[in-house]
Amino acid sequence: MTHRTTDEDAPPLSPEFLGRNFPVARSLRRENADLFAAFLPADQLKDDDAFYAALARMVACDTGIEALRAFDRRMKQAGDERKTFIMRARRWLLQQNPGLEPSARFARDADELLGNVEEAAVHLLFVQLAAQVGSSGRQDDTSPDGAEAAPPGTDWRAARHSPRYCAPTPT
Repeated sequence: MTHRTTDEDAPPLSPEFLGRNFPVARSLRRENADLFAAFLPADQLKDDDAFYAALARMVACDTGIEALRAFDRRMKQAGDERKTFIMRARRWLLQQNPGLEPSARFARDADELLGNVEEAAVHLLFVQLAAQVGSSGRQDDTSPDGAEAAPPGTDWRAARHSPRYCAPTPT
């Protein structure tokens, strides 16, 4: 795996922002440790600073987005959709634009949001989480939890301008 990001290793959302707006209970971190393992050792899952720094790296790369999609699927299967990253992103975006119809809000292009870095980053995160996974049908296009590939014509990579790569986990 190539270890670089398109923005010189600067995550688009800060750990502090993610901790305030995308909180993950420590019990959920432990239950889903396999999804966070590539970014944070299991013995650091209780450390909020370390966890949200890892989460900032996750939202900045393809492997992390795939892990967050897997987390969201698990939360939906458990019947707790409100804990998913996609629902939190949606809620945050709607709160930033209270007078805008939801359909109009989500139809906006990220380029329209260039003046607000956080809003543009959350918008992109929402789009990436909502995009279909694995359109080419290749085995390596499946998600970390083994979800099947999506049908042709639902290329989730089309939602992005270019693939992003994960930075190595600091030791």
